[in-house]
Amino acid sequence: YTILHDFPLFHHVDELQKTRHRILRFHRDMPSRFAVVPRHGQPEEIRWFEFEPGYVLHMANAWEEGDWIVMDGCYQPDPTGTRRSDDGVLAGMLGYFRMRSYLKRWRMNLVTGECREEDLDDLNVEFPLPDTTRYGQRTRYSYHQHLPLPEDLHTLEFHALVRYDHEDGSCQRFDYGPGISGSESPFAPAPNAGAEDEGWVLSLVCDKQSFESQCWIFDAREIARGPVARLRLPARVPAGFHAHWVSGESIWASA
Repeated sequence: YTILHDFPLFHHVDELQKTRHRILRFHRDMPSRFAVVPRHGQPEEIRWFEFEPGYVLHMANAWEEGDWIVMDGCYQPDPTGTRRSDDGVLAGMLGYFRMRSYLKRWRMNLVTGECREEDLDDLNVEFPLPDTTRYGQRTRYSYHQHLPLPEDLHTLEFHALVRYDHEDGSCQRFDYGPGISGSESPFAPAPNAGAEDEGWVLSLVCDKQSFESQCWIFDAREIARGPVARLRLPARVPAGFHAHWVSGESIWASA
């Protein structure tokens, strides 16, 4: 299946027509909707499911369990951001990067149409990644970035690496340290790995004082212990959002 997201966050039509300014509005009186689209089906087979209003920037994964589709992601109950009265235009735009987001699960029953949703934690996290070779299959672990709370009035920074166990609800956390910001952290499976978490998690970190960048490598099973290796990079890599792991074998095979 393909799952399309229809969240109640969209441009205000009247203001767009009057001013030609695209101003996002969050409509709390409208539900979040997910459309489950059969990949090889027909339009009439599309199923819609409604949930609490909100917004999701990134999903962690989705899979099938019998008649159910299960989807985990980082849910924002109010995506309009946090602004101060003295914010200028640019600061107001950056306010959208002050977000409150936590791990949530949605369930959709394709037979009965039943909807269920539950909070998996309340820690402020985003940019979730499981073992991406298992997308579409049930995954137990995901790796997230901890964000400052909106009331701290920071822009988007990654303060810590967090590992979630989606089965028992536990998590591990490692704080990068003062002045250091990490990146979205992909999982690199060990060669011939058996267990889902047998491998490493990588984060490109940037020191805001020295402007030095490093690649920190974590044992995926023991995130809280800190990096098992720190690789100094020959050039600064500016703080960014996304990262992906690709094995050397895959690169050479497609060359």
